[in-house]
Amino acid sequence: FWAIPVSVVNSLANLNSILQALNIKTVDSSKPWYGFLSGLLPVIAFSFLLNALFALIIVAAKRVIKLKSRSDVDAYVTYWHQLYQFANLWLIVIGGSIFNQLQALLSNPESILNTVANAMIGSSVFFLNMILTQSVGKCAHDLSRIPKYSQSLFLRLWRSERTPTKRQSEASKTPDTYQWGYEIPKITFIFMVVILYCPIVPIMEIFGLVYFAARYITYKHQFLHVNAQSFEGGGNATW
Repeated sequence: FWAIPVSVVNSLANLNSILQALNIKTVDSSKPWYGFLSGLLPVIAFSFLLNALFALIIVAAKRVIKLKSRSDVDAYVTYWHQLYQFANLWLIVIGGSIFNQLQALLSNPESILNTVANAMIGSSVFFLNMILTQSVGKCAHDLSRIPKYSQSLFLRLWRSERTPTKRQSEASKTPDTYQWGYEIPKITFIFMVVILYCPIVPIMEIFGLVYFAARYITYKHQFLHVNAQSFEGGGNATW
């Protein structure tokens, strides 16, 4: 079932097909902004899809399985989020090609290697855009802490005429906890993409270097000055 939303996300790269399906006039695909949007929209949609998946896994851990400790929840989320990331890699690489050529593959199974090889080259643009977006957008998002400051500003405006209680004041000063189940699978996913594509798309190594260098700087700053682990899991989440 997970192949369906991933395939929908990949289809966003062809804007004119979407416009035709909605009975809207198509646009000139040779314009620069068309290429920019067609490359950026699938990446943004994929990020929202993964965030929704992460939230659903947390709900399943807390409400369905009813895990009690935060370390158990974090280990459960890390495990399942990582499995979905493994699936995402192959669904993005070969999903569309396998579905589009299913009849031909059934009649000639030997052609699956050629299909996968051609599909890998076609998916490289998506992965390059994703790594670049993560390197710039995600690191800027984490360092700027815009959501946290926006939340704090909203609460101050909402409580402008009321003095905050001691509990509210302490809660606003509580540092964020690093979410292993959210961050580690995403890093592993980028690492798998770089290893998979470096033999056939050498420029992927440069993008991977930029990504991991940016994440190193970001994590170093966050761990030293921003985040504070509120629980100890004994390494269950990562080992």
